[in-house]
Formats: sequence, structure tokens, C-alpha cells
Amino acid sequence: MTIAPNGMKILNHLGIGNRIARLGAPIDFIRFTDKTDKAISRFGNKSSKLDEVGAIALPRSTLMQVLREKVSEAGITVLNDFSIDHIDYHHDYVNLYFKNKEMVKADMVIGADGANSTIRQYVCDGQSTPKIHKSVVIGGLVKSENIKSIINYKDDSSRSSINLLLHHDKSFGFCCGSKDESIWMWWCRVDDDISEKISHTLREKKRELLLNAFSGWKSPVQELLLETEYISVNHAYDLEPLHSWHKNRAVLIGDAAHAMPPSSGQGASLAMEDALSLACSLSVNDLCPQIAFEQYASMRKERVEKIAELARRQRQPPVSPLKFWFIKKALSVILPIVGPRSNKWIYDYDPRQISWYKRAI
Repeated sequence: MTIAPNGMKILNHLGIGNRIARLGAPIDFIRFTDKTDKAISRFGNKSSKLDEVGAIALPRSTLMQVLREKVSEAGITVLNDFSIDHIDYHHDYVNLYFKNKEMVKADMVIGADGANSTIRQYVCDGQSTPKIHKSVVIGGLVKSENIKSIINYKDDSSRSSINLLLHHDKSFGFCCGSKDESIWMWWCRVDDDISEKISHTLREKKRELLLNAFSGWKSPVQELLLETEYISVNHAYDLEPLHSWHKNRAVLIGDAAHAMPPSSGQGASLAMEDALSLACSLSVNDLCPQIAFEQYASMRKERVEKIAELARRQRQPPVSPLKFWFIKKALSVILPIVGPRSNKWIYDYDPRQISWYKRAI
């Protein structure tokens, strides 16, 4: 996964940004090539504020481990195996009933339970279900001491880049995921027929289908596929904008409120922004959660919906070879100019600059 500069601001605020930066790999550039690794375009991927940590790539499990340790240090108890079954709302409390037959009485409920959120069904009266795109997200993680010899670019900046190899009907992306370059992550997009086959086959057959689909592509595409122990296949969720993110004493954050298209690269970072914004709003309005929820949603909805819509427009369906040739020419001219500028408003955002946040601290 990649944590964008705006997400790293939140981790810095929690005091774990430097540790994440030490464990992960910097992503200073986004690099576009064709399937032969012929350059199309490249642009910077940093915040415009030079004193801040830029984007970092690392395995999701690494981030989760660091967060768990931080939670433990703060003396917060985490209960496992509590899957929500249903909720009863009352004027000044909420009863949560779990599938393990336990019941908890709480002042409020924060639904951070992902794109398939159960809490959202209550907040939205069961009216909102994530839209599932036909395409699937295919990816993998490579952990190997030998991988450094496989990723053998003459241009060292490729080691600190998101590398995107593009073709008219498919694409392959990869980046480093650790400071010592022993972990690399990859993801790809293939046509619907291959996606459907991959979704319903065993592990080695998945690898065979992908090796055939990317036959002849520039190294290290084939090498990464061969070195991957487990190839993951998931549906891409894209949640239509919700009318409301809260109801009574329940509120939604992260993917539960706004599941992002994978092309946004912002799912984790926006969830972190949500968490800090909600915490600050509750600090200011500690006696009335409903007011805090309304303030939080009013500050967040426009931003996340704008980013989601931008990601939807960036999704590139298969095109003809001729159209792809024109797209490559356009990207080579436009991206170096527009790329950094288009991300500035996303990366430079800092909820700590909002007036009510300053009052909270």
C-alpha cells in the first residue's frame, strides 16, 4: 500500500511518521513507460512543503503492526472476534449486539468497518450498497533477498518511484515496499475475460494466466510474477456519495463512508484524515456527539467526493492501439506540467490548520 503525503501528515501527528518512513520506501516520483520500459512521462510525488515526509510505500501488515503498538502504548484495549450483528439506538446511548452473543452499551459508534460496512446499513437505513466494478484488482507482494538483483534499473530514481507500464489493453505497476529493497509490491489491470478466469482459478493457474498476459513485457514484470508466493484477487469497490455520514449516535469514517476507486491512491490517507478530523470535532463538542458528527461531515464530504470523482475520470478502459499512441503522446507533454500541480491541493491538505482543530489543541 502507499501512504500519500497527506496521510503521512496524520502519522507524523501521531508520532509514528518517522518510524513508518524508516520501515517503508519513499515514493518520490510517478513514472510512466510503455511495456518495453520506454519512457512516456515522469513527475514528482511530494508535498510542496519541503520539511514534510513524502509518500511512503510499505506492506499493509507493517502499518497495522505499528498502529497496534501505538494503541497498546496508549493503554487502549482492543477486542478481537467481535463481529457486529445489529444495533439499537437510544436517545443518549447505543446498544451493540455482536455475533458472539456479547452486548456492549456505548455513548457512540464510529463505523470504521470498511467498504462492506454493517454500520452504514443502519446509518443509511439499508439504502446504500457499494457499486462493484466488473474489473478486479490483482496484485502481489514479493519478499526476497534476491529481488534487488531482479530490479536492476540503471536509473536509481525508479527505485523510489511508482512505476507504471502501460499498454492499450492492460497495465502493470510496481514499487519498492521497504527501505532495504527486500520487499516489492505489484498490481495489474487486464481485460475482463482474463480477470474473470483469474478470479475462479487456483494459485498456479493465476500465475500462468498472468505470465501469458504479460509475455514479452520488459523486466521485471515476469520476474515479479514468478517470485510472488500469493497472488491476490479482489473486486474494486466504488461507493456512490452518501446522503449522510451519520445518524443519531453513529458516524462513518474511511471506506465505510467513501470507498475510493483504487486509482485514487488515497483510500488509507483519507481514512486517516477522517479519524483526526472526527477526533478534533469531538474534542470541541464533547457534550453533543451529533453536533460533532455534523461538523466533521461538513468538513470532509466535499473533499473526499471530489477526489473520488477525479479517480473515476482517471480510470482508463481498454482502447485501440491507435488511440493509445495518441494518449502516450499527450501524457508525455501534459503530465510533467499538470501532474504535480493537480496533486498539490490533495497532498498539502492538513486538518490541523482548520480553525476548530486549533481550538481543540
